[in-house]
Amino acid sequence: MERGVVDGYGWPLIGIFDLGWEKVTKTRLDPGFYSVDICVLMNLTKWKQLTPAQQKVLQDAALWLEELDKEHVAMTQEERERQAKAGISVVRASEAQAKEFAEKVADIGWATVAKSSPDVAAKLRSLLAD
Repeated sequence: MERGVVDGYGWPLIGIFDLGWEKVTKTRLDPGFYSVDICVLMNLTKWKQLTPAQQKVLQDAALWLEELDKEHVAMTQEERERQAKAGISVVRASEAQAKEFAEKVADIGWATVAKSSPDVAAKLRSLLAD
């Protein structure tokens, strides 16, 4: 990027400073795409085989993960402000463009999963996708 070999890169909102990319990043597209999703998925038959104590451990862990999401909202706002202070401008897509972009990104992500396991990917997408 410093030498002009690439014109841009795709990256989630958070992490630009971690990699030192704020030095070469002038503009960011909003909405961003991809972020780390932490999911806990479990087969219902296996769930029923767990003891109540084991189920409680998993339920407590799920609640803890949900609480972390509240921190993510504040962290996202802080990152936006930090990038603005660093001189990173934001280009905002229209609502229609953002929707189209999000759909394309989701399709690409699911296609990657499908390469590993097409049957599982299709079933997971039907259960998890909006």
